[in-house]
Amino acid sequence: MKKRYLIFNLIVFSFLMFNCRSLDVNIFPDSYDLKLGAQFNSEIQSNQKEYPLLQGRDDVKQYVTNIGNKILASPEIKKRDTYAWKFEVIDDDKTINAFCVPGGYVYVYTGLMKFIDDEATLAGIIAHEIAHAEKRHSTRRVTAQLGLQLGASLAVELLLGDDAATWQKIVVPLLANMLVTGLVLYNSREDEYEADEMSFKYLKSTEYYPAAIKGFFEKVSDKKSNDDSFSKTVERLFSTHPLPPDRLAKMDELIRKGNYPPPGENNLFTTRYQKFKSSLK
Repeated sequence: MKKRYLIFNLIVFSFLMFNCRSLDVNIFPDSYDLKLGAQFNSEIQSNQKEYPLLQGRDDVKQYVTNIGNKILASPEIKKRDTYAWKFEVIDDDKTINAFCVPGGYVYVYTGLMKFIDDEATLAGIIAHEIAHAEKRHSTRRVTAQLGLQLGASLAVELLLGDDAATWQKIVVPLLANMLVTGLVLYNSREDEYEADEMSFKYLKSTEYYPAAIKGFFEKVSDKKSNDDSFSKTVERLFSTHPLPPDRLAKMDELIRKGNYPPPGENNLFTTRYQKFKSSLK
């Protein structure tokens, strides 16, 4: 009877965990995001072959950090004093991408900075990555993954007998595997929509055009349509940041609702970005 009761509770638990994406469930505290992010950052620091951090250019890192700090000053940021908020530049001109891991560790590729045309677009992308950390997309996804794995594994444990080390045997290896395979970097379409919307909200209180990230979407879409080789160039971008056409439509809707005029030099900062960009060559 006791085992049947436990199995019933397990089924309910697993169902909730499986549906946690829509229920906004996260079983981990913020301290875990920090711990996971610090571990991932350590892996990056020690893996210069895959993640060659830019060396000898503190000015470039400071440029990116300054933009990040402007965004973090937004009243929409809720975890300003909770997470680490570190900004790093990866020296890889062939990769057009940026990503963020739990706890506020943001990484921007030089390939992305050379691809875009203005500072506001870079701010929009960084704000998008900050949103992934703020909204805890990675640990929410870990929670969902745990629900699937625990549902099957714990059922076997309960049927075969008690095991005090169940959590250690099941959860720890799963988290380690997700870290090693980079699963924490992959975002669902819903994650991307939410990060886009938060990027817009964050930038509203800054000097930047709130919908600046739209320019990046348009340039990627146009380049992809007219250059067959470009899809391979941005393969990593598409794997970690799905770019469905309706993301552009959703950004247009935010612009319409806010009644924003077309952007200009005063909120795109193209001239000063081009000066910075020329220093990257």
